Amino acid sequence: MKKLLILTLFLLGVAINAVAQVPTPNPANGTSVCINSTVVYGPATITTGVAYSFTILPAVPFTSISTGTQISVLWATAGIYTITLSDNDPCTSNTVATITVNTVGVINGPDIIVCQNTGTYPIVSNTAGAAFTIAGLPVASINSNILAPGSYVINATFTDANGCVSIGTINVTITPTVPMPLINSN
Repeated sequence: MKKLLILTLFLLGVAINAVAQVPTPNPANGTSVCINSTVVYGPATITTGVAYSFTILPAVPFTSISTGTQISVLWATAGIYTITLSDNDPCTSNTVATITVNTVGVINGPDIIVCQNTGTYPIVSNTAGAAFTIAGLPVASINSNILAPGSYVINATFTDANGCVSIGTINVTITPTVPMPLINSN
């Protein structure tokens, strides 16, 4: 009977040691997000009856969702932040994730004012590789021989290596060509 009791205690000790483990790696750790994006964070596995708490340093406001098991964060300022997830289980440690919030640029360029029927003009911006559209159609230059006189808005977009999208606009004005007056001799 004594051998059975010792074996039982040994097995209980293993079971207790198995519970006292560090949480699984956090898949959010090391991720990058774009400024002004909203991201939801929470434990990879939600345990019923466990209370979770979150902190973000430097401090950023967040909204608790899903009955306190997740948070929604609007990243409004670029920088590097640390999110700490804690629970009320004394046998687990905190899970920490480092998040990098990347900036986005504003694309701009000089407004374009040209006379009708005077040729093609390049679109110039402060961002190499930007894509340009007029009324949703892709353009690489302004052709004053095709566009009617009037005002147009070029929408510019650029997606950087982090997946962050920069936007901007460039104004275009096509002025009507006025016929040259003739000189008469009387």
